[in-house]
Amino acid sequence: MSKATSASSKQTRKKEEKKIASTQEDVLQSLFQDMYRDRKKLYKLNFNRGLTFGAGSAIGGTVVIALIIWALSFFVNAPVIGEYIYDILQAIDQQQ
Repeated sequence: MSKATSASSKQTRKKEEKKIASTQEDVLQSLFQDMYRDRKKLYKLNFNRGLTFGAGSAIGGTVVIALIIWALSFFVNAPVIGEYIYDILQAIDQQQ
């Protein structure tokens, strides 16, 4: 393949990529404008979405930590790490 053919194919590929990117951006812009013409509605939706995400994250984190502590309680009698786990569980009990 000659250098001219290689350069020409690279330019053609770049033009096609730019055209595809431009088309994708146009489609996304038209979808966004069609769905959310009212800015107040968009702000309310995003605010509620943020509140729900935050609450879900807090509840999920609490459940995960509780499951980890529950699972660690099974290893209290383990030979090497049992003492450390027992100390952790005692510290948690003292905080309550």
